Amino acid sequence: MRMWLRTLMLLFVATVGAAHTALAQTTGALQGTAYDEDGLEIPGVTITLSSPALIGGAQEVVTNDLGYFKFLELMPGVYEITAVHPTFAPVTVTGIQVNINRTTTQNIEMFSGGGEEITVVSTVAIDTESAAVGQVLTKEFLDRVPTGRSYQDAVGLATGVQGGGNPNISGSASNENSFTLDGATMTDPVTGTFSANFNYDAIQQIEVGTAGYDPEFGGTIGGRINVVTRTGSNNLEFSVAGYYMDSRLSGRKDTRWAADGLQLGRSDFDSFFNMVQASVTAGGPIIRDKVWFFGAYQYNRSSQALLGSAQNRIFDGHQPLAKITIQPSDGHRVHLFYQADPTTIYNTQFPSGNGTVFDEAQASQLQASTIAQARWQWFINESINLDTRLQYQGQQFQVGQVPCTHNMDQGRNPCSPFEQENTSDYYAGGRVGSGGAANDVNAISFSFADRTRIQASTKLTLDGIMDKAGGQHSIKVGVKVDQIGSRSMFGINGKSYQLDINRAQTSAGSVFNYFAYEFSNPVDVSSVGLMWAAYAGDKYKPVNNITLAYGLRFEQSIFRDDTGEVSTSLWGVAPGASIVWDPWNDQKTKFVVGWDRSNDAGRLSFVNYTQNAALGQKTYSGSYTYDYGHLPGAPNPTYGGGVVLDGNSYQFGQPTENRDSAWSNLRMPYADSLYLTAERQVIPDLVAGVNALAKLSRYIYEPDEVNYIYNSDGSSVIGSRQGTSQFGYSRLRTPELARRNYYRIDTFLRKVNSRRWGGEVSYSYSFQNGTNSFAEEGIFLNGPQLQYAYGQLPNTSNHMVKGFGYWDVPIDPNTLRLGASLQYYSGQPLDRRYASNTDFNFSNYGLRIRDRGIYTRTNPYWEFGLSATQFVDLRRGRLAIQLQVFNLTNNRAPSFPNAFDLNRNNRKTFLTRQQPLSILAGVQYVY
Repeated sequence: MRMWLRTLMLLFVATVGAAHTALAQTTGALQGTAYDEDGLEIPGVTITLSSPALIGGAQEVVTNDLGYFKFLELMPGVYEITAVHPTFAPVTVTGIQVNINRTTTQNIEMFSGGGEEITVVSTVAIDTESAAVGQVLTKEFLDRVPTGRSYQDAVGLATGVQGGGNPNISGSASNENSFTLDGATMTDPVTGTFSANFNYDAIQQIEVGTAGYDPEFGGTIGGRINVVTRTGSNNLEFSVAGYYMDSRLSGRKDTRWAADGLQLGRSDFDSFFNMVQASVTAGGPIIRDKVWFFGAYQYNRSSQALLGSAQNRIFDGHQPLAKITIQPSDGHRVHLFYQADPTTIYNTQFPSGNGTVFDEAQASQLQASTIAQARWQWFINESINLDTRLQYQGQQFQVGQVPCTHNMDQGRNPCSPFEQENTSDYYAGGRVGSGGAANDVNAISFSFADRTRIQASTKLTLDGIMDKAGGQHSIKVGVKVDQIGSRSMFGINGKSYQLDINRAQTSAGSVFNYFAYEFSNPVDVSSVGLMWAAYAGDKYKPVNNITLAYGLRFEQSIFRDDTGEVSTSLWGVAPGASIVWDPWNDQKTKFVVGWDRSNDAGRLSFVNYTQNAALGQKTYSGSYTYDYGHLPGAPNPTYGGGVVLDGNSYQFGQPTENRDSAWSNLRMPYADSLYLTAERQVIPDLVAGVNALAKLSRYIYEPDEVNYIYNSDGSSVIGSRQGTSQFGYSRLRTPELARRNYYRIDTFLRKVNSRRWGGEVSYSYSFQNGTNSFAEEGIFLNGPQLQYAYGQLPNTSNHMVKGFGYWDVPIDPNTLRLGASLQYYSGQPLDRRYASNTDFNFSNYGLRIRDRGIYTRTNPYWEFGLSATQFVDLRRGRLAIQLQVFNLTNNRAPSFPNAFDLNRNNRKTFLTRQQPLSILAGVQYVY
């Protein structure tokens, strides 16, 4: 009774704390059972755990009556255990890998009669307790295979992941993922995308979750990317490195033209990418076994040629990171963490209409993300601990003119003779070119944004609770609160700009000014959100070889617009359950069946639907007849004919009242995931397995256009409800039709790191259909369009192959390390859309006039990479000389298809291609 009273008091302490929407696990656990040579459990064995990652010195436990032991809250890394018993020979097991959010099971076989110590190397290949679907990428893996020195590229090697920095994971959209860094959320509170870059050499492990989430993880229906960085140790460690990457080492593709003169693919002779990167890391003890520090700094400078532009996009970023780990006593541990990435990006303006952007019309972006976190772990006893965190996340953006310079080596906007260095012109309006005309005079617009997130969390863990019916429980309960805010300002330079049109694209002399836009003063808006969640979960082991996991999560989000009114208020419940079975209780086989529900708690971009502030505008002067041409498959010959645009028909002003809205029946979207897994260790360090996943997403966020009136088949706009055809008033909805159905089956072989080599290869077949490939996609679920809305989604590659491998060539002491990686995706489906066109309005409003389905596919994508690292032992420290080659076959698959050219001309055209063969070379010194 006293035990449960104490537990209830601790639960109260936990629930009055608070947390954020995606509290990420940053530690793992290690457990096992001591057996004798006859397979009988041995109680009373003293188990000593040691590792450079273990602050506070070696830990010691004694096996219980069933020979069982467990260590909790271990930082990810490699550990060693020693087992000692008076009547058995001592045993030491080395090379035990502990991963984040995983429990490693390392059983120990002991031999009676005493004798000399026995040393064995761990070959644990299967986690026979975890139902999680996904992968953990360790530092050892990241050091051995070509990954491009970014966590975004590394994540792309995981099964079920497709895409780059904001990937599609298990059929989810690129703005539906969760990103965490050392347990701190780094998901952008407005867009739902990643918001921070950091030193690649500081990474300890990356967890990529695709399904099978514990109830403490929520707030998103996408994937989970959880990064944990290195900590200090009792040993002073230091590294310094420099890297250079270049893509100008292979042939280029020239422009492709059809027989009738249509440009099917652009030339990339003027495109390239190169990067210079410098990295420093340092870690060690401030007070041995009590206070450790780790710090890192990375400088990135990259240059990328913009297609059709005379300027290169220049990325210049600084990424400092610092953390301190303090363990004043066995019962308390404190973590302090700080990360920032101030960055300047020059020449961000892409050319429009195949034109050119001159120096003076370019734009620059200054951005910075800051994350600070304090964490306190209270180890009440061997089985109970309380984990409390407080986090601040801040983001700042400033987009405007490229500051002028008198230094021509900078390759930026040149200053006039009397202009001060680094001057930005906010008073002169720009000129925008279309149809081949250039952008000049000045950049068009400027914007400023500040985003903040304040989070707090408390989680209580009760492990090893014995059940009267047999077995034991591991219970976690917690609450999470997340206060987010955004303030942004947007305006037009000089409050006006001119539109120039080149009527004959091949003739520069055909440029003329069509009309001018005039704008009101800049808008300045703010919005806030409150997100909170409470959860409880239990992992119950009724017997040694079965793990039952079940839990429940409740979450709510409330967003307020610039007037302080509630824009959206949503809530959802997310239950889940799974069974993990090791049928022979030998850690060589695992069967998993599980189901979980996850909710999309939303993001501050929703507030845009109900903001009252808007940029007033009108057009004046000019007249032009634009022959859009007949669209193939149009219902009548007049669809898409020439229309007259002039100042009279285009004069309008932004309404003072806001006609956008949020649906009164808005609900929180959810995804149900059903997953099955079977794994078998076929030889001591080789695992074969199969995963099957069905993920059904429902009530996805969807804008609904409420102003336009369509014809009977939904193929064209024929009127407007508000009397102003230029405005597509949006209403945020979550209709029942907004859904995705995703199915995938994976087969894989995984060789754990042993005998100097390791790797994995997987093949996946997936299929997805539905209405929304992107959250807030819009335009397809308007009333007359419903009949065309459902079909195979364009972000699905039916066939996917992932692979990586590495080999430490045995030529010690100067070891040569070889690595390889492979990614292959079959072509993605493309279907047809048509642009709405009426007698009074021209718009690229994407409508359909036939069922959504596969009209054609993009080309297959593949990339094969190799890496080689030569180590040279020095008198003090070690030198590593590294070479990585990406896209070795120089595959140049077209990307970014132009959907409207597909519709107009009945063929595929593409705007960009896959990056060409690239080489990264670097040198690192490690002490």
